[in-house]
Amino acid sequence: MVKRLFLTLAAGLVSGNALAATCEELGYKLTAEQCPNGGVKCPADPSKMYCANACGDMRGYRYDASNCSAADGLEPAGVQCGGRWTECRECGSDYKYNKSNCRTPKVLAGLQCADSYTQCVYPTGSDCIPTVGYIIYKDGSCHSDYDDTKEAIGIIYDPVNKLALALDESRQTWNDGTSNWKDIPGLKNYTNSNGNMAIDDYAGQSNTDIIVAFAKESGQEHRAAEYCAAKTTGGKKWFLPALGQIYKWYEGVDKIQDALTLIPGATKITMSNYHWASTEVYSGNAWILRLSDGYMFGSNKVNTNTARCSFAF
Repeated sequence: MVKRLFLTLAAGLVSGNALAATCEELGYKLTAEQCPNGGVKCPADPSKMYCANACGDMRGYRYDASNCSAADGLEPAGVQCGGRWTECRECGSDYKYNKSNCRTPKVLAGLQCADSYTQCVYPTGSDCIPTVGYIIYKDGSCHSDYDDTKEAIGIIYDPVNKLALALDESRQTWNDGTSNWKDIPGLKNYTNSNGNMAIDDYAGQSNTDIIVAFAKESGQEHRAAEYCAAKTTGGKKWFLPALGQIYKWYEGVDKIQDALTLIPGATKITMSNYHWASTEVYSGNAWILRLSDGYMFGSNKVNTNTARCSFAF
């Protein structure tokens, strides 16, 4: 079989027919010293060889960095063996970033082909300038757009107090869903009378701590607050926000919604739903707020409303 291959190639090299080509064009580019495991010599020039190794016939593996270079906008493809490939093609559409469309503070990253890269990202651990609608990541950085190389954990809604809301929400009752209402000791009641305004309550974290502690002591579930306290996303301590904190969502809801749209798997705020606050009215009611218009009132604790949690960063 090998003799027949040699004769065929030799005839092609000599006769000038359709098979005529130089040894290099046929893949015989190496020397015996470069083929420690042996190989096949070019019939027309025995000093030229192609190597054979565990992959078998290496003649089809014609491309490497010497003739298929990223510097020329090319990348090897097909099947690889021994550092060589069967195909060479132009860089694909994944290489879409370069200095013209990836600017400071972002950097080029990922795979490179010529002057283009597959990623344009913020450096790990880059600074966060808290801004309403910025996406905050597990590494502490925050940006106006989505970086798929990092884990997004929330959206900033209160830059002054450094608060962010969750990427998801859940339908919950405030208590255990029964009329066995409890006025929680240590949790301030807000009635919106005599200057006692619920919108002034920003104590979501301490409210949640009080509610969860009471739930454990009393044996009665308080589902909205316990749902938030049980979250572990990003290693943060999560809480059910107070009414004043939820009102901050209303003030920046368009920017928050735009940011949530950028993140795969995130749930946009359901604008028509009422959202639970950790702010209590009295034993039977707690405050809720609708994000579509900012309308708020005290809702019976047995009602099912939306809980979306917060954390401080």
